[in-house]
Amino acid sequence: MKQLKVNRLLTVIFASFLVVMIVLRVVEFVLIKELSIVVNIGLFVYLIYLFRTLRRLSAHTAVLRNPYTQFKTKYELLSDHKKTRLPTHNMCAIHIDNYQDIIEVCGVSFVNVIDKNIKDRLLKIVDMTHIYEINDHTYFIMTSNTVEKEDILTVFELPMQGHKENDTYPLNVKVVTISDDIKESLELRNVLDLVDVAFYKLNNNKQSTFTIDQSLINDVNEENYYKGHLQQAIQKKEITTYFQPKLRKKDKIIVGAETLSRWLENERIVAPSKYIYIAEATGMIVDIDIISFEGSLQLLHTLKEQDLLTDHFKISTNFSPITLKNINIEDLQSKLDLYDINPSHISIEITERLAMDYDHIKPILDEIKTLGISIEMDDFSAGHASLSVLPLLGVDTVKIDYSVFPRKPFNQDEIAIYKGLVNLLDKLNLTIVSEGIETTDEYLLIHDLPVDLIQGYYISKPLPKTTFIDMLHNLEKHPNTD
Repeated sequence: MKQLKVNRLLTVIFASFLVVMIVLRVVEFVLIKELSIVVNIGLFVYLIYLFRTLRRLSAHTAVLRNPYTQFKTKYELLSDHKKTRLPTHNMCAIHIDNYQDIIEVCGVSFVNVIDKNIKDRLLKIVDMTHIYEINDHTYFIMTSNTVEKEDILTVFELPMQGHKENDTYPLNVKVVTISDDIKESLELRNVLDLVDVAFYKLNNNKQSTFTIDQSLINDVNEENYYKGHLQQAIQKKEITTYFQPKLRKKDKIIVGAETLSRWLENERIVAPSKYIYIAEATGMIVDIDIISFEGSLQLLHTLKEQDLLTDHFKISTNFSPITLKNINIEDLQSKLDLYDINPSHISIEITERLAMDYDHIKPILDEIKTLGISIEMDDFSAGHASLSVLPLLGVDTVKIDYSVFPRKPFNQDEIAIYKGLVNLLDKLNLTIVSEGIETTDEYLLIHDLPVDLIQGYYISKPLPKTTFIDMLHNLEKHPNTD
């Protein structure tokens, strides 16, 4: 309601500004031209008044509090502690992770109930003057007293009461604390920025607590470094391709590989986890995927020249959703022609989550398949696609996500699930790849299953092009008879 009033006031101010301008100009040009200087001075004075009003209004908007909690806001936090020495205070942030889930179940009318419940719990930790609501259902405590994250988790341990007597809802909290050793070097605004990063990491690792320390600052600095240098790395051709072999299980022959992107900076490999998500966020992933695609063709061309390219040899390369939506099919065809490669030796790996965008992605995959390139579904069973969508998308090969592969100590239920998934895929006449195989025990576990290809460190780590070719030469001279 307060925000609505502010918006209306803004509209009135701007409307009045337009009216005053029109009136002053009429006075200047129609009635009293001699007063031109006076009119312009009047307009200048009004603009100063308008600017100062808008500044006050901006501040007022910034401090609008949640009417149900009346906690102070992020604006007030920064104002209250403008000159506070951080080492003298304890700080922590609390986020209610399932707030929106509860609202979706109980309705918007439940907002006041949940906000009041959260307020009552927070007031058991510190008093009202030390609590700030810095974002939607995110709270910041700043106090000279001791606040332990265990105490916060305990306060939110019990579920809250719903509309009905038997309805209860847990409040899933994420807690971020700040290490003492970094407080001296940071300003409060920097701390709040790091809090956002910490909550992002908590969402990814499924944990409930996180401590901001020097390692996080190093991670942020490293991320900023890679953000600033990735485009340069692409231009300098520092992004290259590695190849992880795929073994055909029935005869233990290497019949292909997956192309993997690697950043070689000063002869040091930068892990993909350091830059791929940056590339996706900035759109540079398209360039990286095309580099990988061309790297696959270059390998195939070399294998062909050295008489190592068999009929069933196939290289798969990953295309992100962004790449698929921006790809030019004619460019793919021209690259195939340039290296004189039969498209049957190439497959494009797509992630399972792309199946959620079926209507948009299906025509693109159909065009790719018209080139003779096959489609692989990567990370299958990660939770986004069903078996029924595989034939609809024209998928030829399925990689079962390593996250569902049973790990030691082997659990019989997990083994049963994995075997059941493999058997279902086999009935669809799909080529099945079991990836992430790292040990002999894991290899033996799938030995009797209808898995076609095996990929993982048990077979080989990803290799640069020359090493991969050398491996194929050695296998040709000394076939694996185990």
